[in-house]
Amino acid sequence: MTSTSPLRRLLAATLAALVAAAALPGGGALLHPTPAAAEPSPEELFQEGVRFFRDGRYNQAMTLFRKVFERDPNPFVLFNIGRCYEELGELEDAEKYYQRSVGLEGLPREAKVDALQRLERLQSQLKRRAEERRVRGEALMRIDRGVFAARAAADRSPTTAPANPQPAASSGPGWGTWTGIGLITLGVAGLGVGGVFYSDVEDNLDRQRDLSTLYVQEGNEAIRTMNPAKARSAQQTGAEVNALADTIEDDQLLSAAFFTAGGVLLLGGVALIAIDLFSEDTPRSPDAPSAASWRLNLAPGSVMLQGEF
Repeated sequence: MTSTSPLRRLLAATLAALVAAAALPGGGALLHPTPAAAEPSPEELFQEGVRFFRDGRYNQAMTLFRKVFERDPNPFVLFNIGRCYEELGELEDAEKYYQRSVGLEGLPREAKVDALQRLERLQSQLKRRAEERRVRGEALMRIDRGVFAARAAADRSPTTAPANPQPAASSGPGWGTWTGIGLITLGVAGLGVGGVFYSDVEDNLDRQRDLSTLYVQEGNEAIRTMNPAKARSAQQTGAEVNALADTIEDDQLLSAAFFTAGGVLLLGGVALIAIDLFSEDTPRSPDAPSAASWRLNLAPGSVMLQGEF
């Protein structure tokens, strides 16, 4: 269907009228055409999808939008499918549909600006998520390598006493053990602080989702009533969402930094203890065990070292 289809003309005219009357910002609520009183048509399917969207039934709304696009391949419909994916938290799919909508001819200027703004925000969020996953993965790999190295050192240590052992007085832990314990303590503290920031991120994400829902509701109400005051209220809510996004980004960076630092300190402490315990030059009494028995237990937000030294 060409760019002069009835649906496209109707969409463009409605969008221009609503933007001029309500003075909504670029990140406003879902854009939609006015319904047409006719037999089942793309316009009626679109309106039904809008009603599902307002009710928070995003999967059902997306199903209807897809049916509309099959009958009228309008980039405006792709934009609204992207909105559904964004509300469902499926940011990768939302980004894909926003990209498709701005890449086709016929998308109204206001919708294109909105889609580009949303794309910029989504790409930033996806980039932060990928970086956070990478940092966590590297920290866990360092801890795993430290545990493997300590166990390998324990396996290589001698388990039998020399043929002619020299009597030696029982000695306490060396400087390496005490230093290692200190580093492990700092590492556990760092992981704990990282867990606190991560918990703040989760709480702020929940609040951001609530504000985003309120933002959509206020925007839809502003469009329905053509009320500039409600449009300003929606704009203020949108500003709160953006400010909260900055706070979430800062907490994510701090959480990743403390997780990384805590993991490195923990690994260093384990390595020092292993070196001190299994060094052949460390004097031991005849009754001392030939190898230390210990275990590192990892859990979300906590680390515990158990064993006999």
